[in-house]
Formats: sequence, structure tokens, C-alpha cells
Amino acid sequence: MTAEYAKDLAKTAEANAAVEESRANYRSENDEVLFDIQETIGILRKSNTGWTRELNVVSWNGGTPRFDIRDWDPMHEKMGRGITFTKAEADQICKWLAVRGTQLGRPAAKETAAQVFEADAASQEVPEDDVPF
Repeated sequence: MTAEYAKDLAKTAEANAAVEESRANYRSENDEVLFDIQETIGILRKSNTGWTRELNVVSWNGGTPRFDIRDWDPMHEKMGRGITFTKAEADQICKWLAVRGTQLGRPAAKETAAQVFEADAASQEVPEDDVPF
């Protein structure tokens, strides 16, 4: 084994240990996902079973808060699959919807959402993923 290979193995082992330590800090003892609903922005719909589809600001596993859309049981103990957005992603979606409109099947406006995205991308840097609110 070469000295360079041994150094690479040591770095990999250190990186793996750091990842495991990080996971330990953000997971409970039984390895369940931890969440903190910091703000409920709105309820999109409610089913007959009491589950609601909500737009919330949620911190997952102690991380940076993100916009989150998913279904929740009435006690907010169980959840369905959902999607999270950083502030930058939510801003971009809002721009696209402002240009396109929200009516399905409607012809595109003079300036399409793709054109807005291209103009934005050309005029600024792509924001970091975890930008605080």
C-alpha cells in the first residue's frame, strides 16, 4: 500500500466518522426523522379523514427551515410524502407563476416562465441552497 493511498483511506474514514456524528446529532435514538413546524402558512385542502395538505415552514432534523408542502394527520404526528423548497426555489416558483398565471391550460403570456428563468440566471448568481429566511 502506498503512502498516498493510506492517506486517502484515512481521509475517507474521517469523513465517514463526521457524517455519522452529524447524523447522530439530528436523529433520535430510534432513527426517526425529527421535524419542527415553525409556521403554518396555509391549508391547501382537507380530506374526509381529517388529513390536511399544508404549506408550512419546517426544520427537518435540526436543519435550516424550508418551505414544505405535504399531507399531515390531524395531530401532526404522521405525514405523507411531500416536497420542500429553499427560499430561493420558492421565489423562483412565485416568479414563474406570476408570469404564467395559475389557470391550467391557459396560453403562455408574452414572456414565458422559461424566459424569466433564463434572464434571472444570466443576471445573478445561483443562490446558496440553505439561505436562512
